[in-house]
Amino acid sequence: MLVRPATSDDIAACVSLALSHSGGEAEEWRVRLARELSDPDCLVVVAVVAGEVVGYGRAAWFEPPPGAAANVAPSGYYLVGLVVAPEARRRGVGRALTEARLAWIESRATEAWYFANARNEASLELHRQLGFVEVTRSFSYPEVTFEGGTGVLCKARLPYVELIDISVPLRTGMVVWEGDPPFRIVQVASMADGEDYNVTRLDASTHTGTHIDAPRHAVDGGGTVDGIPLGTLVGPCHVVDATAVAGQLDADAVAALELPADTGRLLFKTRNGVLWERDEFSPDFSAFTGDGAEALVALGVRLAGIDYLSIGDHDAHRVLLGAAVVPLEGLDLRAVEPGPYTLFCLPLKLAGTDGAPVRALLVRE
Repeated sequence: MLVRPATSDDIAACVSLALSHSGGEAEEWRVRLARELSDPDCLVVVAVVAGEVVGYGRAAWFEPPPGAAANVAPSGYYLVGLVVAPEARRRGVGRALTEARLAWIESRATEAWYFANARNEASLELHRQLGFVEVTRSFSYPEVTFEGGTGVLCKARLPYVELIDISVPLRTGMVVWEGDPPFRIVQVASMADGEDYNVTRLDASTHTGTHIDAPRHAVDGGGTVDGIPLGTLVGPCHVVDATAVAGQLDADAVAALELPADTGRLLFKTRNGVLWERDEFSPDFSAFTGDGAEALVALGVRLAGIDYLSIGDHDAHRVLLGAAVVPLEGLDLRAVEPGPYTLFCLPLKLAGTDGAPVRALLVRE
């Protein structure tokens, strides 16, 4: 997919997309787009796949007109239009167009604005992921109505930092390692029953969901989770594409992967992602063998992550934990593209335990 500024040659394709999405008159759309292409305070970008325009997005400076309502949206650069062909949706086209428009706004301002119908949760969620926060639902914007719903006005500080949550939700009935106690959320006090507060209790093993292992998990007398240096859990990392590996991650499989040099934190995206769609434990997951773990140690890896409940077999655990490599298990990397990121992975400060749940985030700037 190629995202680039639109030219006059793209107007016909953009008009066709606009008509299928919003209706109206073709000539009105053609005139509007031609005007915006010539306006230095406007941007039109297109997404092109196989030589065909499959989406476009617009951004523009907005200044409240004289005599505008008191609650009119403030002046600033706005993301004002995004249209993606139905057959190209859920393929990252909308995100790519939005990121391109934000980059353009960032070269001109320190904040960006956006609004949407409150019922359009998909759009709102995308923009939350890109740093937008809700400002108000009591506003107006010229010639814009929110049929059947309420408008939400949002703002993002620039430059934006994209946060990607790679943790799995903790919920009653979630998949856990075979033989581990089930995770449960239990209501122990309820305002509906006359209590002053709502209080819940969590029942879980320390290896539930997204978590790290401490040496004591597989090394008798080894260190506990509160002794792991936090600096190991925060910093540059690389998401490795291991989806071509059909079996286990042994030494040969590791040697065949494209691993970046001098990266101490590696997260392996495997074929395991689909297993999160099941509520029962799946034993047929990809993980490291002992010699695969030895290959990681030889590379100087300090943290190794994987997208299911275990980094590997018992030999792999002993090799990694014996070399002070932190296994980060239970990641959800389904929506993450391979490449460089910054990892934030902070465990609960549990004293003397062999592991702990974490909230793991990737940052892509």
